[in-house]
Amino acid sequence: MDELEERIFTCQRILAQNPHSTIFASLADAYRKKGMLDKAHKVCEAGLKVHPHYGLAHLVMAKILLDMNLLDEAEYEVDWVSEHGLPSGSVGLLRASLLLKRGKIEQAKELLEELSLSQPANEQVIALLRVAEERVRSQRKGGRLMAEVIASLYKEPGVEGVALVDREGLLFGGDWGEGRPEELAVAGAAIYNSAENGMKKMEFGPTQEIELTTVAHRLWLFDSSFGYLVLLTEKNVSPASLKLRVGKAIETLRKS
Repeated sequence: MDELEERIFTCQRILAQNPHSTIFASLADAYRKKGMLDKAHKVCEAGLKVHPHYGLAHLVMAKILLDMNLLDEAEYEVDWVSEHGLPSGSVGLLRASLLLKRGKIEQAKELLEELSLSQPANEQVIALLRVAEERVRSQRKGGRLMAEVIASLYKEPGVEGVALVDREGLLFGGDWGEGRPEELAVAGAAIYNSAENGMKKMEFGPTQEIELTTVAHRLWLFDSSFGYLVLLTEKNVSPASLKLRVGKAIETLRKS
């Protein structure tokens, strides 16, 4: 039994003896760190119904929602903990993570630089700042080309949204009309990663593209040199024509 499993076992035992214990927050966070996000969310949600003003639980819920790429819900929790006087360092790190997920890299970098001055030994801040700095360099290097590729695909008949997202679900850029590209983009990355892991386990080889069809739309996920190219189209769009255009776009990105 590893450390997290021991913590889960201990928290479960305490919670069984006292269902109103605030230990639920520690249990939810342990589930989160184990990658059991649905279970973490369920435990934390149930606990917050009993302890709606427990700040640590809202902090844990923000982390869970960020890991689940539920960005609007995560932002609500981040705002809650900020307004209720929890340690500014913890809130700042969460807000920086949220900004990165939303593709607001420069803002995230500025916030992390501020945090690094007050917390120079914080390994989480240092690691996230490195990610932000690398993303800024990548954006500046290929930002114009990415914007041109996204704009070109967005003009294609039947295309309602385009986004370029890295393998962790962080948005490089996108155009989703009146909508917000980050929500569907990060969901697309999660879908792709899940499918790819499944294919590897079955030894079917690497995944190259995924197509999901709903009643009115199609969601397309393509592997590219920068991460994943996510497109939302009308259901009756021509697959052959779309794939031809996407193939050219990905080749352009790879040559950059």
